[in-house]
Amino acid sequence: MTQPTEIIQVIHVINDQAIAGGSIMTTHSSLASLGDSDSDTDTDISANANADTRSDNRRRRQPTKSLLNDDSTLDTASITSSENSVSTAPSSSSASASASKAAQKKNTSSNSNSNNKNSNIKNKNGKNKKNKKGKYNKQKQQEAKLTQADKARYVAMDCEMVGVGPRGYQSMLARVTCIGWDGNVLLDEFVKPTQPVTNYRTHISGITEQDLTLATMTIEECRTKVLSLLDNKILIGHALKNDMKVLQIQHPWHQIRDTGKYHQFMQKRADGILWPRKLKDLAQTRLQRHIQQDGRPHDPYEDAKAALDLYRLVRCNWESAICYKLEKTKSILAGQQQT
Repeated sequence: MTQPTEIIQVIHVINDQAIAGGSIMTTHSSLASLGDSDSDTDTDISANANADTRSDNRRRRQPTKSLLNDDSTLDTASITSSENSVSTAPSSSSASASASKAAQKKNTSSNSNSNNKNSNIKNKNGKNKKNKKGKYNKQKQQEAKLTQADKARYVAMDCEMVGVGPRGYQSMLARVTCIGWDGNVLLDEFVKPTQPVTNYRTHISGITEQDLTLATMTIEECRTKVLSLLDNKILIGHALKNDMKVLQIQHPWHQIRDTGKYHQFMQKRADGILWPRKLKDLAQTRLQRHIQQDGRPHDPYEDAKAALDLYRLVRCNWESAICYKLEKTKSILAGQQQT
């Protein structure tokens, strides 16, 4: 049988354990309550968060709903614009390809144009050369048709003068040169002065005092010789008015071929009036010949030959113009006689 003391000890132990267990239970219960409160707060927080997200979602959904409900065309426009943007992506590449092709075409066309221009320039140069050759050949053919009798009808003349009187302003004949169609010299003589020479004009005329001292032909003899050479002949020269003035001779107008007065050899002034050009310039531009060079006196043979060669370039046209003027003159004279 158990002793009462032992039973009492056991009861104390049990009580201690019960107390300890109760405290433990209380602690567990308190912890559980704390956990419940934490879970409640967590649930509250999560509930609030869910409510916020729901409200946010509702706020986000509301405009979309309004857009969908109120303005459905916006979505279709945006869709079509997006589709267009998607569809234009390949078209932009095709556009760039077409642009590159167009650029290549432009480059090829520009190259072809430049080649055409170069070919045109070459053709023009070739044509100019052919035209020059054609004109030269035509001139040769026309000259080949001339008989010796026809050639004998042409005389080219040039005169050189010296200065007489005060300061040598007045001109007097000092030398006369006449050549034929083939450049053969018909007359080349110095003429005795009839007055004291005050300016020999050597830098232009090439005449010196010794030349005139040795001269044997008088001006009357020279005039007679020239008139015999020009009888029924065509006189060719440049600024022939001055030459005929110092020779004191006249010649029919329709038998004068003055290269200083032919319209194709003249230059147009600012007022539109035709003006004679220098024989030096005409020889350089039309004949590619340099005459009357600086520092050298004039050569009458050279000047007469230049005027003759200029006439040869335009002989047919010039003679046609003279024939027209002659026919016109004859018709006018005939009309005057009838009245």
